[in-house]
Amino acid sequence: MNGLDVSVGSHPAVYIHFTSEIAAGQVEIAPPNSFREDWWWRDVHVGVPADFLPHDGDPRLSTGIVAALSALAPHERPHIDEAARIAAEAGDECQFLIRSKDTAKHVIDVSTTIGFPKPSRMIVSLTDKATGAYLEAPPVAMKGYDDAVSLAGKVKVTNKALAVASRASTPAQIITQQYGADYRWSVDDFSPAATPTRSGLLKFR
Repeated sequence: MNGLDVSVGSHPAVYIHFTSEIAAGQVEIAPPNSFREDWWWRDVHVGVPADFLPHDGDPRLSTGIVAALSALAPHERPHIDEAARIAAEAGDECQFLIRSKDTAKHVIDVSTTIGFPKPSRMIVSLTDKATGAYLEAPPVAMKGYDDAVSLAGKVKVTNKALAVASRASTPAQIITQQYGADYRWSVDDFSPAATPTRSGLLKFR
């Protein structure tokens, strides 16, 4: 939803709790956290039957998530539905665009999947502006589900190569130390690929 320029409030994270303590289908938004260290998330409770045992692909999970987010931002319901459609269509292969650079010849995009339990992957692609051809470099497996966000701070381009440099923040540098030097690719590392299902460019605070 971030890539669709949708906001559900000033909190960066929302925790959704499926519980049988309220009626099935009911949604309750918990009050904002009052403790200073807990300011960054909101809790939302979604009612489910007492015998609710979710599994991957259970449609009740996505239905509950849509209901919870819609309760937080009812005016954004069309965008929430669109985000749910994109996620359902692409599944684990859905790419989230975290960095984009426009050059004279190419649009260079850096995306990440959000994998669980398998690793997330950072994917760098080139789109030829003259022909529309889409090419990808071999994906890079991540150790943490969102590590690519820290690793993809800037895209650097030379005549025959490009590099992805990490963000400068202290938390990003701690993550970067687990991977070593910046990632680099030559033009020869890219090969034609199918255009993926991808979010809009994510916005980070």
